[in-house]
Amino acid sequence: RVAEPHLLGMIKSKKMLLIFQVGGLSRSGALPDWRTVNVSMMSDLTILDDAFPGPRSETSGTGSNFTAVWAVVQ
Repeated sequence: RVAEPHLLGMIKSKKMLLIFQVGGLSRSGALPDWRTVNVSMMSDLTILDDAFPGPRSETSGTGSNFTAVWAVVQ
């Protein structure tokens, strides 16, 4: 997956990351789109030199199920 991280927090005592997936493979549906990823299930990460412009306006409540929020792209 190629993704932009937007929010790091907790859902039901699990560390979760809200991403905007812009590339790669997905069984969850069409791209680009929002995904919530369990941090403990992430592996083989690579930080790319590419940057993204910042927060996306079309979040449409995707982060509303987080019970704690530690970091948000501003």
